[in-house]
Amino acid sequence: VFFGILFPIGLAIVLGAIFGDKLAYDGASYTWLQQSFAAVGVVGICATGLMGLPLTVSDYRCKSGVSNKNICSKGYVLVLFGYWNLKNYLISSN
Repeated sequence: VFFGILFPIGLAIVLGAIFGDKLAYDGASYTWLQQSFAAVGVVGICATGLMGLPLTVSDYRCKSGVSNKNICSKGYVLVLFGYWNLKNYLISSN
């Protein structure tokens, strides 16, 4: 609830307080806040989806569905290394 609803609303309020009625660029017919409104909504949708995954796994562990099983079959260090490589690839491609 926090990351899906309250966080995007708070982010929109902060952006509105900072930028207000400032135009997106010179000659634009829309404001900076109107331009970023869709992005703020996507933050809420993605945060809700990504927060749901750890909650589901922890719920399964609580119900003893996977309490004695290793979730990560390749090891945590290898997964972190893969995440680090993916992050560096995405940063370098921009």
